[in-house]
Amino acid sequence: MATKRPTLTEADVGKLFRPTAPEAPTEPLPKAAESIQKTATSPPSEASWEATHRRRTFHCPNATWDRLEAWCRRSGLSRSAAITQALETFLAAQEER
Repeated sequence: MATKRPTLTEADVGKLFRPTAPEAPTEPLPKAAESIQKTATSPPSEASWEATHRRRTFHCPNATWDRLEAWCRRSGLSRSAAITQALETFLAAQEER
């Protein structure tokens, strides 16, 4: 019989995220409605790549990732570009439905 893997709490992973020293108090974060309103009303300060892109993390089966890497090596396209293009194509097809 397979044994159950411990939960993150049982493995005490939370200790990795605890501050080692007390941090100085910071200003409270704006409420969700306030940040949306501020973003919607203020023009973008700079249209730089950093302002329009964020790093994303997701889970992917190893076999699928291996296929992606092999395709990227053959095509010369980066994984990020391939994933972005695939998502754009997928979403455009969904919108046509």
